[in-house]
Amino acid sequence: MSVLLINDYLREIDRLRMYSGASTEKVISEAFKDLLKAWARSAGLHFIPQHDFQTALGTRVVPDGAVLHDLRVPLGWWEAKDTADDFDTEIARKFKRGYPRDNIVFENSHTAVLHQNGAEVLRSAMTDKAGLERLLKLFFAYERPEIAQFRTAVAQFRTDIPAVLDALRARIDTAYADNPGFAATAARFLTHAQETTNPTLTEADLGRC
Repeated sequence: MSVLLINDYLREIDRLRMYSGASTEKVISEAFKDLLKAWARSAGLHFIPQHDFQTALGTRVVPDGAVLHDLRVPLGWWEAKDTADDFDTEIARKFKRGYPRDNIVFENSHTAVLHQNGAEVLRSAMTDKAGLERLLKLFFAYERPEIAQFRTAVAQFRTDIPAVLDALRARIDTAYADNPGFAATAARFLTHAQETTNPTLTEADLGRC
């Protein structure tokens, strides 16, 4: 799928240059936008053009696009530059203005540069299909620290929950055996639940199993 999308992108770049006779950012950036949109869609993500970002300086900047998770949490950003620009100078200028550094692709239709966590991690010619594919896979595989921590916590909870349930059941069994007051209260609660909800309820349905 990724190779097909990149091939479509390269064909579209050629088409735009041929029929427009121009290589300016406004003309050629549409092809990369379409590539990001298609890739995001295939990954269950959402591409939003001109998505603004509040910088650490308290100002707002507007990268050319953002890829978002379902909960509107940004996965990464995209900024297109003109082929006439000094590419690295423009990247430095954008960062000085407060552009996000966690996961952002800069491209000018000749070269793509990926920055993650404040450092350049990969640079590829746009015509290098393998290099561009690797760059985009890294971009779309990025996981924000808070999302990674949440996934770790969920995985740990799934691992821990059987032991937690076993310990809880053991404590309930001990309470039934050793605490007459607990057993009487539990019996009254079961009777109340049967009368108000379902007469076939048992202790197991209420959690003692």
